[in-house]
Amino acid sequence: FLYNPLRASNYILGHGSNTGIIVGAILEMIVALAGIGTAVALFPVVKRQNEGVALGFVGTRTLEGGAILAGVACVLSLVTLQQAGAGTNALVTSHALISMYDRIFLLSQSFIPAVNALLIGSLLYQSRLVPRVLPLLGFVGATLLVAGDGAVIFGLTAQHGALWRPLGKVSRLDPADVGARLWPGSSTIQGSAARPRQLAARSIRCGGRTAKKQERAMDRRA
Repeated sequence: FLYNPLRASNYILGHGSNTGIIVGAILEMIVALAGIGTAVALFPVVKRQNEGVALGFVGTRTLEGGAILAGVACVLSLVTLQQAGAGTNALVTSHALISMYDRIFLLSQSFIPAVNALLIGSLLYQSRLVPRVLPLLGFVGATLLVAGDGAVIFGLTAQHGALWRPLGKVSRLDPADVGARLWPGSSTIQGSAARPRQLAARSIRCGGRTAKKQERAMDRRA
């Protein structure tokens, strides 16, 4: 949410505060450095199982941290352009930078973490340093991350906003319209449920009219 102002089409033309964006960039830098640090700290422990896989884990963590820092560079470049008053000439550049950040985020904080989970999960599973159910959960999470990334790349889901585009379109409709689209027979059921009430109301009105006619006929005879 700290980066929400960046996604405005006219962000580069504004003059608002960038404090939240800068705080978000600092937090991402901390995440990048912490990720590398955790890999280095775990290396002496897990290299006993497979030193090659342990080195691969350190390498992918370092790659993840470098990619995160590259995304932060895109964000800070946008802030610099906005503060410098680049104007309309920088609109295309700003949109390109935010698109680059989105794709770098997809790789650095979604796909590469899945690779990290597979590497460290296999080492922890072999070493039994933690209950084996935990690495298995990591394998499941890594699979879901890769599947989600593939869905975003192929346009099946949106990286931001609605999780599933067809349902995202339906969610903007009225609740009654959503129900009619998801359950086509619902309107028929509602109509059939309301029909007895309508028939009862009609019969009451007809009965009232008949009673009035009988009263008038009796008055005429009298």
